[in-house]
Amino acid sequence: MTALCPGLASRSPGSALRNLLGCHVGKPPENWQATRHDRAMSTTMSYYIRPIEAAHLDAVRSSGLDASGTPVVRLIDAVGEPMRCCLRDALPGEECILFGYEAPIPGEASPYREIGAVLAHAYPCGGPSDLGSYPEDWYGRPQVLRAYDARGWIHPATTTHDGSTPV
Repeated sequence: MTALCPGLASRSPGSALRNLLGCHVGKPPENWQATRHDRAMSTTMSYYIRPIEAAHLDAVRSSGLDASGTPVVRLIDAVGEPMRCCLRDALPGEECILFGYEAPIPGEASPYREIGAVLAHAYPCGGPSDLGSYPEDWYGRPQVLRAYDARGWIHPATTTHDGSTPV
C-alpha cells in the first residue's frame, strides 16, 4: 500500500489511485528535545484506503497488459487474497486477474517507484461497499503502509502493522 502525506506532496486530480492512503503525522514543537525518558515524539496517523481506479482497471482488463507490458494472469479461486478493486478478499469461484501495478507517488523520477503484483476481478465489480473504514476482510493481515515526501522518497511515517489494530 502507498501513503501520501498531505502537506508533503500532492497529486494531480487525474492520477490513478488518488489518495490510496493519506497520513497526518504530528510535528513536535520547535523547542522539543528528546530526553532519556522521552525518546520519540508521539504521532497521530490517519489514512484512507482507496481501490485502484476503475479507469485504470478497465485499461488493464482491455489491453491484457500490466504496468511493465507483461500479460495479466487470469486466476479462478484465489480465495482469501486481497482484491484491489473492491477492497475485500476473493471468494470461491471468482475470476480474477493478477498484474503488476505501479502506484502513483509524488515526484517525476523517484528512485522509490516500484511495481508490485495485485489482484482484481477480471470483470468490473462495482468497487468497495464502504470507503469509510478499514476493509473488514483485511483485519489480522500484516500490512505495510508506505508514506512518501514531495520528492517521492520514503517518508519516516512509513510503518508496518500486524493487521490487528490498523486504525
